[in-house]
Amino acid sequence: SIRFCVERLNDSLRRISGVSDGRFSNDAEKLGGRFAAELQFCTIEEVFDAGLHDYLDQVQLKLNNIGEALFNAYIFKAFDTGGEEHFVQQEEQQQQ
Repeated sequence: SIRFCVERLNDSLRRISGVSDGRFSNDAEKLGGRFAAELQFCTIEEVFDAGLHDYLDQVQLKLNNIGEALFNAYIFKAFDTGGEEHFVQQEEQQQQ
């Protein structure tokens, strides 16, 4: 189920960062925790009232936002911190 997968996602995010439940160290953990809480308290009636197609579209958007936040927290930052120095060094070498 979607709820099971999002709960596993949150478990994995917490293992990566070492942050305990109820806390977050980045937007991916914050968005994942919020989404897990929404799923835990959502009823099937609410899903059908919203419309199954629209509900699944919202699920996909939330997962995309979590994925983007995960990328920004772990992948983009890793390249961002060392990338500028490398670029400046290359630029200086080219000017010499």
